[in-house]
Amino acid sequence: MVHTDAGLWPSAEQSLVLAAALGERHESIAAFATWRDSLDESQTFDTEIAGLLPLLYENLQSWACTDPLMDRLKGAYRMNWVRIQTLFVDLRPVLAQVAAAGIDVVLLRGIPLAAAYYRRPALRPVVDIDFAVPAAQIEGCLALLSGRGWRSDQHADPDVLRLRHALSIHGPGGQEFKLHWRVLPEFADPRADAEFRRHSVPLEFLGQQLRMPDATRMLLQTVIQGVRWNEQRTVRWIADATMILRSRGAHIDWTWLVDFAGRWRLSHRLGLGLGYLTDHFHAAVPPPVLESLGARRPSWVERIESRTLLRDGRQVHAAPLGSLALPFGGYVRHAARANPLKAAWDFLAFLRIHWGLKGRRQIAGRVVRGVHSRLRRVLHPRSGRRG
Repeated sequence: MVHTDAGLWPSAEQSLVLAAALGERHESIAAFATWRDSLDESQTFDTEIAGLLPLLYENLQSWACTDPLMDRLKGAYRMNWVRIQTLFVDLRPVLAQVAAAGIDVVLLRGIPLAAAYYRRPALRPVVDIDFAVPAAQIEGCLALLSGRGWRSDQHADPDVLRLRHALSIHGPGGQEFKLHWRVLPEFADPRADAEFRRHSVPLEFLGQQLRMPDATRMLLQTVIQGVRWNEQRTVRWIADATMILRSRGAHIDWTWLVDFAGRWRLSHRLGLGLGYLTDHFHAAVPPPVLESLGARRPSWVERIESRTLLRDGRQVHAAPLGSLALPFGGYVRHAARANPLKAAWDFLAFLRIHWGLKGRRQIAGRVVRGVHSRLRRVLHPRSGRRG
């Protein structure tokens, strides 16, 4: 499978660390040695590599590695163990309160991945907690949280609840978590979200009974979230997907996965991600799955996302209409569900939310300033340089 945009995939250094953290003995040790030779220990690790250090430590330890760097890796492992315990203990009360109110809570991403798919939770960094509640219960959940001193990062007006998928929630003691009413921003149609949520399974973590997506849905969420351009390359999804496939690969419902991706226009992204895992990390993805995903012609929605969300965002943003192209890439799935007039009107609401504006009247000025700035850079590329 061809991977066209390098910005979607790990850097050379990240690839070495991933190979050392996930590979079998020979591959792991060889990759670690190559990375070690070029490592400047006086420099801090980038965020993504730092997040892989506990897993790297555990894998190298299993091969009896005695490199002096192992002490530093062990420190990262222990620090992550403390962080995940502290984070969950701090947020346990709010989870309990929401569940006690009869709100259907499903934990997403970090905690369930660490608890259910890694050999030990400390191997997977968890910087925050994500959980989802049904859209029909979101207003009640927000009211409950507000009554206990929790505040969202943005006013949850009807446009926000219709066009966004989650809010960051801040507690009175500095705690923070992300509250979803859609599991993924790509689930603009509530039916996709409801189908995903139906397949949740029990999770017991630190003495609390919770729920999380099953292995098939967790794999889908992990890959779709990971295959998206980011200026700070994100590679954690590769380790997560690999752990899911290694621990629950026999339980993946590949027929459902291919069908769901086709119905909700996710085949292109899913195919790219699973293809990359197969090509570079020997993922046990059945060849007919990759063939089925690759045979589907990308929908117009997927083509727009490929030209915006999957490309180098700096290049997209630098184009004359780049300030509109990038947000439209995030909005296009909503546009696909509305008539042209409604889609145009809702895009204005989406822009207001995306740019953090108080009202739609501010949008025109923002667009004009953005276009003028880009045209000036194109027509006078040396104007900003010193002579």
